[in-house]
Amino acid sequence: LSEDQGDQRLLFGSSVTHLGDLNGDGVGDLAVGAPSDDPIRGPYGYGDRGAVWILFLDNDAGLVRATKIDATPGSLPGINRNDCGDTDGDGATTVRDAQYALLIASVPLGCNPVICGACHLTGCCAPDTCDTNADYLVTATDALAVLHAAVGLPVSLDCPATPTLSLDDRFGVAVAALAPNLLAVGAEEVNATLLAKDTLQSPSCGHRSAVWLLDLRDDGTVEAATRISQGGEGFGPTLNGGSEFAASLARISDMNGDGEPELVVGASRDYDRLLD
Repeated sequence: LSEDQGDQRLLFGSSVTHLGDLNGDGVGDLAVGAPSDDPIRGPYGYGDRGAVWILFLDNDAGLVRATKIDATPGSLPGINRNDCGDTDGDGATTVRDAQYALLIASVPLGCNPVICGACHLTGCCAPDTCDTNADYLVTATDALAVLHAAVGLPVSLDCPATPTLSLDDRFGVAVAALAPNLLAVGAEEVNATLLAKDTLQSPSCGHRSAVWLLDLRDDGTVEAATRISQGGEGFGPTLNGGSEFAASLARISDMNGDGEPELVVGASRDYDRLLD
């Protein structure tokens, strides 16, 4: 491992799971989370995008080699966090979404909207929700396209895939193996659009955490990935801001008779909206 893993700020080892024998050498392997690791250093240090290490061991529990999964381009597939046009992440494109897209288009941004996790105080919109023509700008044209979609008019929404991990995502805050080649990873993930609207009320309101399901190759690299989060992948329950969904993960045995294990996901700060 690199010397940087000795830096306590990276939180290497804060989550660990036994994968089983991933590479077929007869020895079990480990997945280790480092939720404050980041290959991209900013002016104030790391950006807490997070990382997971796949550690291949020998019979004496020594480290043979390691594979790192992080924000490095190509390590994880680019993936859209919300449907194109769904600016508030509620799973639907409405007139309200168009209003917000227009508001953002009228604000002079002091940064590139592609990395809007770094500029939420000025207001911005993630490209996978607002950039409907994939020109990496949020303009009145995008707002009009969202409005057309909201009222059912024919329109083409073609948002680009976002960078896989963003600032403060803390990918690797929890890990659980469902099979040697199937790894569940928790991430606190920042929703940049929600941050733009909610930061002044509560910094935690912009977090809509997610579980990543990683299909691993026998060398520890990622062959395919799926995100389970509010507003996507068929996950219906509404999560409160700062719910800490996916801060803990655990594999349990088959409960529905399909022959596959199940995944338990903790949300230690979620609450009943009737009490809000």
